[in-house]
Amino acid sequence: MVRVLPLRELRQNPTSAIDALEEGEVVVITRRNKPIADLVPHTAREGASPREFVAVLERTRVDDEWADDLARQRAEESRDVWGEER
Repeated sequence: MVRVLPLRELRQNPTSAIDALEEGEVVVITRRNKPIADLVPHTAREGASPREFVAVLERTRVDDEWADDLARQRAEESRDVWGEER
């Protein structure tokens, strides 16, 4: 559900907007009857925390062929195709 709330009303009683957000409502803030902002309920961030990510990296085996390819590419001379011509 969407609740429309004039900016003046939000200034006078911000708690009503917070209560609506806690109930899962979207709050549209208006100024002179024109929408200026949408307030949406917070959603939990999905994915791993930095600590969990480090733990996964520590358990992940390095692909030896990839490491060899990387070393070979780093050893090769390269040029910047977008850089200045010489």
